[in-house]
Amino acid sequence: MKHLQILTLSSNRLNNLTNQMFTGLTSLRKLDVSGNNISFIDSQTFDDLKSLRILDISANLLQINDPLLLPPRAFLKINQLEEIYIQGNCKKQTTSCQFPTLVISQLKGLKKLGVDVHHEDGFRPGDTDLLHLQTLVIDLKSFCKIEFIKWNFFDKTPNLISLSIQNCPLLRLHPKAYAKLLHLENLTLNSLPPYYDLKLALDDLQGLQNSSLKYLSLSGLNVYNCVERNLDAKNGQYLRYLNLIELDISYNNIITILPGFVDMLPKTLKKLDLSGNDLSAGLMYRPLIFSEELTELNLSYQSYQFISRCPEMYRKSDGNTTTENEDFLNNENNEPDNSLPKRTCTSNESTLTDIADGRSRVLQDEQRLKTNSSTFYFPNYLKVWNGIQFPEFGIQILNPDFENNSSLIEINFSGSFINFWGSSHLLTSIKKADLSNNFCENISMNFIPENSSLEHLSISNNFLGLFFRTDTEGLTLSKAKQLKYLDVSRNAINGLSLFSRLDHLQTLIASENRLQIINCSFSRMKDLRIIDFSQNSITWISRQSRDDLDLIATDHEVYLDLTSNPLLCSCEGIELMRWLATTKVFLLNRDFLLCKNETNELQEIGDLAERVEHLNIKCTSKITTVLISVFSSITFCLVLAMALTYRYRWKLRYLRSIALAKLLNWNTLDARDTFRFDTYILYTDETRRFVLNDCVRELEKNRGKTICLEEFNFLPDTSLIQNIVSAVQNSFKTVVIVTPEFYQDEFSEYRVKMALMEEIYAHRSTLYLCMYEPTGVTDLSKDFLDVTNRGDVIEFPPREGATEEIDQKFWDDFSQVISQD
Repeated sequence: MKHLQILTLSSNRLNNLTNQMFTGLTSLRKLDVSGNNISFIDSQTFDDLKSLRILDISANLLQINDPLLLPPRAFLKINQLEEIYIQGNCKKQTTSCQFPTLVISQLKGLKKLGVDVHHEDGFRPGDTDLLHLQTLVIDLKSFCKIEFIKWNFFDKTPNLISLSIQNCPLLRLHPKAYAKLLHLENLTLNSLPPYYDLKLALDDLQGLQNSSLKYLSLSGLNVYNCVERNLDAKNGQYLRYLNLIELDISYNNIITILPGFVDMLPKTLKKLDLSGNDLSAGLMYRPLIFSEELTELNLSYQSYQFISRCPEMYRKSDGNTTTENEDFLNNENNEPDNSLPKRTCTSNESTLTDIADGRSRVLQDEQRLKTNSSTFYFPNYLKVWNGIQFPEFGIQILNPDFENNSSLIEINFSGSFINFWGSSHLLTSIKKADLSNNFCENISMNFIPENSSLEHLSISNNFLGLFFRTDTEGLTLSKAKQLKYLDVSRNAINGLSLFSRLDHLQTLIASENRLQIINCSFSRMKDLRIIDFSQNSITWISRQSRDDLDLIATDHEVYLDLTSNPLLCSCEGIELMRWLATTKVFLLNRDFLLCKNETNELQEIGDLAERVEHLNIKCTSKITTVLISVFSSITFCLVLAMALTYRYRWKLRYLRSIALAKLLNWNTLDARDTFRFDTYILYTDETRRFVLNDCVRELEKNRGKTICLEEFNFLPDTSLIQNIVSAVQNSFKTVVIVTPEFYQDEFSEYRVKMALMEEIYAHRSTLYLCMYEPTGVTDLSKDFLDVTNRGDVIEFPPREGATEEIDQKFWDDFSQVISQD
């Protein structure tokens, strides 16, 4: 722990800080123990914190100036402290709300202080000069009862750079109080109910003329929520000579800003916050309202509330009217300061008149907006525009005809009910756009223009689910080639094709949709770092998606949020569980993921490694059973297929040959009335001479029959198998010259089987036997015996005792057998 630099123990139940509590934390630079019940700090509590620079002990129960409960010795060893927050310890106790002189006196180099201030003592550090103090904070955590800030309030803090006073019941602030703050750059006067209003605050800026002030916040200075009606040149007269960079006058119920006030705005102004007022779109018809340097404008949350009258000023909560404090009104010489501006309550009649005038101007400007868009003025150099819940400006800037600004890079029109993006488009210069909460149902394909600079897009909480379902190619967002951040949460989306073309996407927020399966490719999004799929109905992630994420995670860290999804943690989802347990993708809240078991009950996954081990044991028997069943089924099917193949092998060969013959355009007979050959003779080498000499002479030459012989009629350089089938099909009879050695030839059986297959499929008697040599029954094949039994056989006469008459009788019978007549 010796290298620990930041320790936060806020909002716990600590009662005391003791000596041993922070021992050894020599590198600690920031300690926060705010929001506890600490009432005692030991004198040696902080002795080891030699590197401490920031200490927050605010909002506790400390008696600030009690040396026994908060001993100054406790701060002796941390005199290098630069920031201390000690406010919020008064708890309405007057004695504890005095300035903590004993503590602060030990901190000579203090630069930032948060402190309580009581109205009776004011800000009085006694004899301690806080020359190094740069920031004074009297904020919402402080106990503040300041009613008057006098001319000498800041005498002990002349080098303040930043001053923040909030939530104090301030009545008046002497303008000369600012005169001592020559280095002041940041002034915040926010939420000072109920009497110190915006116009008073603007009047009191006279003490800051030609100062170094750059940042001014006058927010929430509306008396009893009273409408300020308008701001004119008189109200802005002390702003003119300030070199302000940022001005915040939000939440002041302003109705109208007149051109005179605009003329008083500093030319150096870059950021203007007008949010939370009652302005209308008519404001934009005043082109001078923006300085030339203005780059950021906030016009969000305009409420359009017109209140009838303001209550009387300077009235305490008990109803008694206070007089102006004479001590406060005295200047340094204790003489009346007649030049001090006084505020009087405006009458109900004048208030109503001013409001009516302002309302009339607003309505006229709004009518011009509707009828003539060319009068819409736009700051030339504006870069950031916030118009949350203010639809008029969003409608104009998203108008297809609006192209008069190329500097705008960021817009926020969320919650503005701009639901017609079908006829709208973003400017090409915009890099960040927030259009969430607009009830949009449709986006034009031209909404994102060519050459778009868009990098950050939030369109959450709309009704785009049905629209994105039809965009299966992701064309809607395809032109946003530089897009790095996309938020489409709460859109009832059930598919992920919309971002399939976003190559440079780094952050994808798709939470609170209707996604059930993550089945998409992340391979193009090589820069992807954060994916939020929380609060969907996801049960499965495909292998492709998992592999793509693993590949991206090898290059850089990838964070995936799957919380509040019913992931499968049954045997069906064991593959997903294994991936979740072993992936390099960093799973946010991995021990709090939810899953659905076999009975569809949701439960926490818990430790993923243990869950996978449990599923492995549980699913092993099921997997084994399934594997055995599958293997047995496959084996049975293979054996059956092999048996059937063997059983019908000749039929299969025949059909294959027929198919090949048709594919190769071989000549086959479709009509069986006539044949090309009378006979196709099958013989061996032993009977070759008999066939080529005797059969050809007697059958072809003497009796005019046509014979198919392999030596003469088979096509060269072609398959023998196909030639055999073609010869069988194109011959009236296939005659086998039978000898005991017939089947010794390699293709003899194949020739016979093809002839038999021809008999089956052509429904004709094809095969015929010619017994050339005496052959015993045992030497005949089963096929030859079947042919012999049906009588399709002829016997060649033995040579012994053969006569010419017997031979001619044989050839006549042979000729008759193969005759097609």
